[in-house]
Amino acid sequence: MSQFYGKPLNVKVERGRLLIEIGVDVLAHAVGYSDWANPYDETRHDYVRTFAITDADAFAADVKLAMLKEEEDGSSLLTNFIDLAMQSAIDDGSIACEYEQVIPHGQTAARETWAERREKP
Repeated sequence: MSQFYGKPLNVKVERGRLLIEIGVDVLAHAVGYSDWANPYDETRHDYVRTFAITDADAFAADVKLAMLKEEEDGSSLLTNFIDLAMQSAIDDGSIACEYEQVIPHGQTAARETWAERREKP
């Protein structure tokens, strides 16, 4: 049994990192009960899944690859997800932002202290 069995989806900010984690068995469980994986079958008059996840660790590794698979423009499912989450935080009025700014593309504002922490090459 996986050491992370029962570890639910969790997101936290810790030591300067945004961490997203989920136990591999919980991930497999979520697939098993998701609507998209259990479409209605007219012949059976029931919702059915047409695949079984036989190795939760290997499945999670494949999910990771799918999340990181780059499109021609360099984007991925993961970067698209993060972009949407960042935009949502700003649209919701994140108190970590100062609004009504005019900052040219590729530049930072003097008040953006995070830019000072960037690693030097």
